[in-house]
Amino acid sequence: WNSNPGTNTAVAGFMHSGMALARIGGAWQGFAGSSSMQVHSVNAATGAQNWGFFNADSTMATPVVADLYGVGTPQVIFSSDTTSSGLPGDRNGGILRVLTADGKQVCSAAQFANGDTYKYSGYNNSTPAVAQVDGRPVIAFGSTGPVQTGPGANQVLGFDPACRMLWASPALAGRVDTAVSFADLTGAGRPSVLVVVGHLEGGTRKPRVYDLDPATGALQ
Repeated sequence: WNSNPGTNTAVAGFMHSGMALARIGGAWQGFAGSSSMQVHSVNAATGAQNWGFFNADSTMATPVVADLYGVGTPQVIFSSDTTSSGLPGDRNGGILRVLTADGKQVCSAAQFANGDTYKYSGYNNSTPAVAQVDGRPVIAFGSTGPVQTGPGANQVLGFDPACRMLWASPALAGRVDTAVSFADLTGAGRPSVLVVVGHLEGGTRKPRVYDLDPATGALQ
């Protein structure tokens, strides 16, 4: 099927986002972002659009679907860019949003960056991940961060289900564009936050993997 046959959005766009799938109310739904400044929900059997949420800017990261509140119905969590409105104090940066499965916003949190270093290539292109950490859900993703630490800050952030920031990692060696993941590396029942970034070493770009504490964001 084609989710959008013969029609166009108001703003020309394309999809770099992957699609998250969830079975809700007996039917499979797909959730994806696009550069048309919308997040979409589609019927996974037919491609028909269930809803579209008009966002602050392009959404390149894949949403994650998780039941953050233990209510038996999942929420849709995604990060994206924000574009300055031109008002005093407003700057380009990124934003985290939590939506209900039917497209209503539960909460959001902005991360503004000073300057336009990544204005065109994006600030929040990292796909979020969710895991239980010490008995509570933690949302982690790569972002410009709450504080400008060099170009774009190059940080991983942790948030609670109310969109309150729990921690920010130290500035990493490169931009955090890749998906963040959780994994129990030691088998002790507690996950680490894992992320890979590209960095220059002797004129050659190489990957570097970071292992972060899921409760504090500190390097492990």
